[in-house]
Amino acid sequence: PISQIVVSNKVVSAVHDQLDVPGTVKQLQSEISASSPQNTALVNVTVTDTNALRSRDIANALGTQLSALVNRLETPPGQKVSPVKVTIVEAAIIPSSPVSPNKFLDLAVGVILGLALGLGGAVLREKLRGGFSERTEAAELAGAPVLATLPDQPRLGDRPLVVAEDS
Repeated sequence: PISQIVVSNKVVSAVHDQLDVPGTVKQLQSEISASSPQNTALVNVTVTDTNALRSRDIANALGTQLSALVNRLETPPGQKVSPVKVTIVEAAIIPSSPVSPNKFLDLAVGVILGLALGLGGAVLREKLRGGFSERTEAAELAGAPVLATLPDQPRLGDRPLVVAEDS
């Protein structure tokens, strides 16, 4: 289909040379997509570039270069006019806002992933922790009553265990 011709090396390299686009022809091809709606002769071209003006210029140049290529290919030998004509129906415009990055979507995904990782980490920590958090857990597991508990001593800091050799 004609949408494949839009992204062909011949058309894209002509646009690359015409506009002196930075990068290679392959890189420019990766920024271009074309589609043909069913039951129409139209071709929709989309160009995604870091520069809005350049994306508009590339899209418009693609239409011009495609028209020139079809004219060259379809003109019968010995004639000056092609029976097939490609016309730009609607010129590309400068987008009003960038398509990427989508800050709202990025923030939403970040919040959801952060919550999921935090919840997963909490569950994993709970499953992998050693010891007992409640004396009832120890009593139930041992099948015996709790005889004594050691109080928490937060003032001891990094050395919570007191031994005879400590000063």
